[in-house]
Amino acid sequence: MLKKCLCYVRFSRYVALFLVFAITIVSLVGIAKAETKADDLKPESEDTTPPAFQEGYPASWPQEEGRRMVGITILTVKQVYCHLVLLPDGAPPPSKEQVINGTDGNDNFALYSYSTSHTTTSISIQVPTGMHSKHSTDYDIYVVLQDGSGNLSEPAKVDVTSPGGAKYITGDGIRWFQETPGSKQIRVEVNLQNIEADYKGKVYWVLLPKGAQPPSIDQIAAGTDGEDNAAISMGSPEFNPLDGSGQFIVTGATGNTDYELYMVVGNTMYSNPLTICTEVQHLTVKTPEDISDD
Repeated sequence: MLKKCLCYVRFSRYVALFLVFAITIVSLVGIAKAETKADDLKPESEDTTPPAFQEGYPASWPQEEGRRMVGITILTVKQVYCHLVLLPDGAPPPSKEQVINGTDGNDNFALYSYSTSHTTTSISIQVPTGMHSKHSTDYDIYVVLQDGSGNLSEPAKVDVTSPGGAKYITGDGIRWFQETPGSKQIRVEVNLQNIEADYKGKVYWVLLPKGAQPPSIDQIAAGTDGEDNAAISMGSPEFNPLDGSGQFIVTGATGNTDYELYMVVGNTMYSNPLTICTEVQHLTVKTPEDISDD
């Protein structure tokens, strides 16, 4: 009986030692796991390097003659978002934050602003030159890059010039003639060229008082002067290029009066015929004399 009890005591001691050993191992494993998890939660070294352009970029991208856009190509070292603004030549240079907000250095809204919706390393963008766009005009484009960590590059400036007007009118292709006395009308003849046979030349014109503010291309199409005052008369006839020339009648408010006639020629090849168009054409015209009541 005594021997049996002694065996039981020894067995219990071994069990106790085993349990202590097992608990110790479990505790050490738990501590190791906890330390590993804590290490996993430590932030990686923060990326604070601003993104960069490839050498020679951004660069201007030439556009077709007559198109009311400028182009820019952007190549970068890594995947980035791109932000840009189009500003009048010589506008106050914007900060990188102002480029993202679409303004110039004085917080005036840009003529046009754009931000990519996804990251890229290569993009070419056609930039509209605004509601009062002109051909052969200088502009400033500023580009800022943004990486996935939120780092921003300093604004990069590109000097661009909008293309000259399309050559849809022959060299001496606009003439005008007075109609009969008392009609208050003149007849305008336009000689067209460089328009494909399946399409037409569309002539937008406005008649304005002498000395009125010159209109932009879009203001001529809208029938106003440069201050958005309604024109005396306006029109937008279309002519087949196979006919060589087209004629239209312009009516003034009074006879024997000087007026300013502005016109621009577009191409019906495009849904908006003024997508590609001529320079604004300007003529000083005079209506025929009124007929005396005597």
